[in-house]
Amino acid sequence: FDSYVMSSEEELGRLFNMDYWLAYQTGFARKQHNRLFMADGSIDNSHEIFHMLYHPVKNHFLGEGIATYFGGVNGSAPYQKRLREVSKDLHENHPQVTFKDLYTNSFRYATNQDPRYVAGAVVYHLVYEKKGLKGIKQLEESENTYESFIKTFAGVMKMKEGKVEAFLTNYIRKYHSSEAAKS
Repeated sequence: FDSYVMSSEEELGRLFNMDYWLAYQTGFARKQHNRLFMADGSIDNSHEIFHMLYHPVKNHFLGEGIATYFGGVNGSAPYQKRLREVSKDLHENHPQVTFKDLYTNSFRYATNQDPRYVAGAVVYHLVYEKKGLKGIKQLEESENTYESFIKTFAGVMKMKEGKVEAFLTNYIRKYHSSEAAKS
């Protein structure tokens, strides 16, 4: 695939004849055109490269989750580090935010989508830890809706559908304190 590397988000926008982005963009993959676009001045963007190499995932949340799980956040930073920061922020400053808010992107930061991306990575971590690759294959059967995701995740993890939202919300919100206890 071809890689296009720009030195800034603004330069990336100009490539697409955009004077202004409505969302923060550090890079993206256009797999159907075999093109990768990066705005951080580096060819080393594991997250976007993973999008190019992995099969298409019909649930967009999961598509970003798997790229974050294996490729990191903002190019290459391990998702666990950013998850710790997001978890602490949600716990201390946004206690009303739920997993559904992260899934639907109704809660996000002004300059990035890290909360949503790390939430997707958490889902892959939990499924892989409990069910391995077979569980990941089952998870990726989810349609591109929150309801389908909940039903699929519950089936893979052998949980009641009504328990999934609280389980994932609490896991993410408490991650920073559980990691601190391990240190």
